[in-house]
Amino acid sequence: MFAQHPHHKQGEDHKSRSNISVLPEKYIQDCFHVYLKNSLRHAKVERLLDDDVLASAEGDLMITAPALCLYFTALNCTTTPPSVPLPRSSKSKPPRLLSYENCPPSFAGFLRVWANAVARIQGLTLQDQEELAREICGLQPPQYDASAVNELAAELCAVAIEISQRRSFQERFASDLQAALNVKGGEKAGHGAPTSPNPLRASFVPPPTYAGSITPFKPHRTPSLPGYTPSPTTTVPSGDAASTPARSPLKASQSLRHSRATRDLKVSIHDIRLPPQTAGLLSPLDSANTPTSPYSYSHSHSRSTSQSQSHNTHHSRSAQSGHRRPRGRSPSPAPSILNDDAPAIEFIRETLYASLGDALERQPSLRRLLRSGNTDKARAYFASVAFAVLEVARTAIAPDGAVEGVLGQRLTLAECPRDLRPLMAELDAIGARAQEMEEEDTRRAMKMAQRGVREMPIAQLDRVKMILEEGIGYTEGLRDIKRDPNCNYAQAISLANRINALSLRMTELKAFREKQEVVFEVLAGVGASFR
Repeated sequence: MFAQHPHHKQGEDHKSRSNISVLPEKYIQDCFHVYLKNSLRHAKVERLLDDDVLASAEGDLMITAPALCLYFTALNCTTTPPSVPLPRSSKSKPPRLLSYENCPPSFAGFLRVWANAVARIQGLTLQDQEELAREICGLQPPQYDASAVNELAAELCAVAIEISQRRSFQERFASDLQAALNVKGGEKAGHGAPTSPNPLRASFVPPPTYAGSITPFKPHRTPSLPGYTPSPTTTVPSGDAASTPARSPLKASQSLRHSRATRDLKVSIHDIRLPPQTAGLLSPLDSANTPTSPYSYSHSHSRSTSQSQSHNTHHSRSAQSGHRRPRGRSPSPAPSILNDDAPAIEFIRETLYASLGDALERQPSLRRLLRSGNTDKARAYFASVAFAVLEVARTAIAPDGAVEGVLGQRLTLAECPRDLRPLMAELDAIGARAQEMEEEDTRRAMKMAQRGVREMPIAQLDRVKMILEEGIGYTEGLRDIKRDPNCNYAQAISLANRINALSLRMTELKAFREKQEVVFEVLAGVGASFR
């Protein structure tokens, strides 16, 4: 599928490594999008993706597309250790390879995870390789179970999620989709494939971005929230979280300022007033060119929905046996910020955004991502939303599956619109899985304590949080694997992927997009307050 490149012989560049310089990040981005366009074209020819899916640009396509690119590139890798032949602008240019020696630091984690998967992908049977491609695209039946294939798909999708959170990717994704749409059906993919204008247009629109310069956030007013109790004093990292996991206490003035800022975040989000909402809030985009995809929300996520139902069944049994998840918020007669006839999606949106402040308080290292000096603001936003999703899933889901949201209001699954139920079921399933992880860690810690083991491994849920914040290739996670080969890292990746995928799906909905720009501004202000 890719343009032909000269094969790189093993050990060919050992003599010249000292002269190799790090490649520009922009150059690597350009090369990736060349590969991405070819991957989408190839997937279209192989009927893994069709025009309706490409044009609809649903949330998971942001994950599927780069994951397929990583998969096809791994199949074509011919070097040891694995490296990527970079496209040449002309035949007169010498061939270049992306390797550990010249990879920009911001992409090193991606390359490390991808390289670790190459041999395993190439070692699969042809049938399993095809199943892996289908698994990445969400085309496997719910009962499909092949651990090797599932783990590889989870790892590739984890890298793809991080790529999709980059602003540079989001700004070019629509043109990549359109390039695939313009390829004539049934034609050979790759450079030079016949193209023609397609009446379908890629409807993907990047999320709002942070303003270029924002002063520390100051709310217009600070009303008291009924039942609101400030969280305990938080801690901040004493150094880089990847190399120094230990935390040091905040100074008193810092703690007070941080507590006020996160409190103001909760208040400010509720201060935002929107025009009357309609049922269109559940649509991914308000576009006349957006087609109806045969892989609708309920279809493309049939497997995750099935998993959610399985978790819900387990959760119900746990509730009946007396093992209940703690209720995050108790019912309260306090007045609501929502109208009586407000759509359910607004309720979930307000509950999620209200939890952003709690997430920032409980995860101080998130604040580094929100500082004005951070160059990847989109990633900071998605990481914050992912932590809020985990926070709501763990603390706001009642034993009966209802969401206990802002100011004590409740939303049951039966009250949800049909299109919103898979989203709510997945939220409940994430909470149930997080609880299972905590219980597994507790049992494991007790057994290790009985054996006299003093140094405990990193808890599974902490690994999930590290992945959400720092990415799948985070340094401490790789060290943890070396120390503890049985650490179930794959399970942490799987849950982190579910959280990130749900975050993307939710933020693609019109109801979320209408408020994202304001929330971006608030988060940027909070980041400035934590400097």
